[in-house]
Amino acid sequence: MERIDPWISKVTVPECGDLDAAAEAILAADFETGHFLHECIIPRSVLYFTGDATEDDDDDYYEEGGEANEENDPDYDSKKDQNPKECKQQ
Repeated sequence: MERIDPWISKVTVPECGDLDAAAEAILAADFETGHFLHECIIPRSVLYFTGDATEDDDDDYYEEGGEANEENDPDYDSKKDQNPKECKQQ
């Protein structure tokens, strides 16, 4: 039978209950993945399905200082961004 969750690792737990450091790290990573899915993805799954989530995520990206933050861009020239005093639309 093919697994539908290939990102979740299979860890065999010894009967005594003690895990080595590698097994604990794998379990911690799996828990974080599951918690992220539970808290962030599943509640918004309908938005992802309809495509509304991607539109909202783009707005958040720019508000948090992503690529749209010109002040941190070394190639940004504020003189080019200024509007001329008189803009006549024809």
